[in-house]
Amino acid sequence: MEPIVKTLLETLQAFNEEDFASIAERVDAEVTYRIPGQASISGEFHGVEAVTTAFRRLREHSGGTISVQPQVVLSDGEHVMFTARVTAEHQGRSLDVVNAYVFRFRDGKLLQGQVFPSDLHAVEAFFR
Repeated sequence: MEPIVKTLLETLQAFNEEDFASIAERVDAEVTYRIPGQASISGEFHGVEAVTTAFRRLREHSGGTISVQPQVVLSDGEHVMFTARVTAEHQGRSLDVVNAYVFRFRDGKLLQGQVFPSDLHAVEAFFR
């Protein structure tokens, strides 16, 4: 397994387990992460603290139920494109979508990330 794919999978596992210290160790100081849309969790986040705070907000706004399960992972050694099933249940709302992601790594750490929701309306409705 390529090192950055291993890093990606470890980062996703840390997210699912609410281990934000592990995430911070795998993120470059100059990281930028984008979540599109108008949801309460949407935005462009710069720096380790802003990105880990955005990930915390995803967990908090889902009542801690959000889970990201990778499906297809493609890598060229610097970039990773992958799909993941994202599920959550909170306050009578549910989310079950397959999103696409593009990540770029530098020196083994996440430098850039972007999520491409398959159903932006469902994501916005869940994270209103």
